[in-house]
Formats: sequence, C-alpha cells, structure tokens
Amino acid sequence: MKTLTFQGHSDDTFACTGPRIDVDHDNCANDKPVTMLVSGEGGRLLVIGQYAAGHSGGWQIAVAPYDPEFLDDDTVAIPRWTMTIEPGDRPYSPVLVIVAPEDVSVELLDELTDEED
Repeated sequence: MKTLTFQGHSDDTFACTGPRIDVDHDNCANDKPVTMLVSGEGGRLLVIGQYAAGHSGGWQIAVAPYDPEFLDDDTVAIPRWTMTIEPGDRPYSPVLVIVAPEDVSVELLDELTDEED
C-alpha cells in the first residue's frame, strides 16, 4: 500500500506527496478549487482543495467519486481506500491522508470553476 498526503500551502498551492508522487499546483490565489484525480486498483477518486471558500480562512479538502461520463446515476462509488483528515503542520490546512494500492497515480486536472455556461 502507498500513503498519499494532500494539503494546502500558503493561500495558493495545493499538493499531493507520496512515494514516487509529487504533484502540486499554484493557482496564484485565484479562488478556484484545485482538482486532482487519484487512480489505482479499486477505482478513481477526485480530491479537491480550495483556499478560503466561504471566507473559511484556510484550506478545505474534499473527495468525490470520479464520474468521467457524468452519468449522475449514483452508481459511481468512492474507492474503498482508507482515508483520514488530520491536523496539518500548517494551522490553516488540514491534511487528507489516503492509503491506496501501490499502482496508484495522481494527476492534476483543470481547476474547477463555478462560472455559468
């Protein structure tokens, strides 16, 4: 098993680290969420980090099942990997810890936007 950690740094960088994994994104404090796709044996998962959403004053980290076809039919499951939220070494960011299979990969996706079409 491989342990991944996700956390925010300052007000503009969201990162994932783990064995042979180092993915980060500096969004220049643009208020947009940063999304990463975690893929491995057992499924795929979106991890979303956003700084100060709703004036929280710190990073928020969320997970969601990955639905590449946008089926929206409630059949896409979150992988059954162990996930915990822990206090981080930075007071403004929790740490999401995921214990996933050895074959896991992490890919930065485009920033999610809340702009209307």
